[in-house]
Amino acid sequence: QSLIAKLTELRDRDSNFVDTAIPVILKVANRVNLPHAPEDAGPMHAEIVDRYSFALLRYSGQEATLWLDYLIGSLLSSKEKFDWCKINPYIDDQSREATQSLVVAAVLHANRIGHANRAIEEARSLLKLLQRARAYTPLDA
Repeated sequence: QSLIAKLTELRDRDSNFVDTAIPVILKVANRVNLPHAPEDAGPMHAEIVDRYSFALLRYSGQEATLWLDYLIGSLLSSKEKFDWCKINPYIDDQSREATQSLVVAAVLHANRIGHANRAIEEARSLLKLLQRARAYTPLDA
């Protein structure tokens, strides 16, 4: 029973991690930094306008956002950076790398949730078998 309690606690912690990580992953992966454009921005003005145009196209549904399945699938790609930048050309390397690490962590935690659930079920089955065996065993034997 102690094992079941510890596995349940581990599963719940992992579940909380995944539930917290997914919105952060999606927010950071899809972020487009939109700086204020001063009148005299010069050559930077065109890039700022492009960023705003991209953000507005995305808002109107004409540009895609990175979704979780895509991000997880990109872990298998040898062109992961290209794959991400194809959907969000304005993600910086530091954000992309940090988000990729968080995706890996979320996948590992989700995987462990499955293992914990199976282990809990097996532990419960074993406990029932032991209780039945104890009921059939004579006390003085």
